[in-house]
Amino acid sequence: MVVRKRRRPLLYLDTNIFLDLIRNRTGQLAEDSRKLLREISQDKYRALTSSFTILEIMEDEQEQIYAEREITICKKSFDEVRT
Repeated sequence: MVVRKRRRPLLYLDTNIFLDLIRNRTGQLAEDSRKLLREISQDKYRALTSSFTILEIMEDEQEQIYAEREITICKKSFDEVRT
C-alpha cells in the first residue's frame, strides 16, 4: 500500500493581505488576513506573492507619506491632496 502525503494548498497573497497587517486595519477582512498569515506560518498552507505586490506596497507607502506631508505640513485639505 502506497501512502501519499497530502499536499498543502498553494495560495497567492495579494497586496491587501499585507496592507491589512502593515496598516493595522480593523474589521472582518483584516482579521481574516491575520488568520490566514498565522495559518501559513503554522504550515497549513503554502503561499507566494509577486514582485508586483511588493511594488504596490512600496507605492502605497509613498502615497501615504506624500498625503500626510501635504496635509500636515502644507496644510492642504484631504480633497486637495486626493485630486
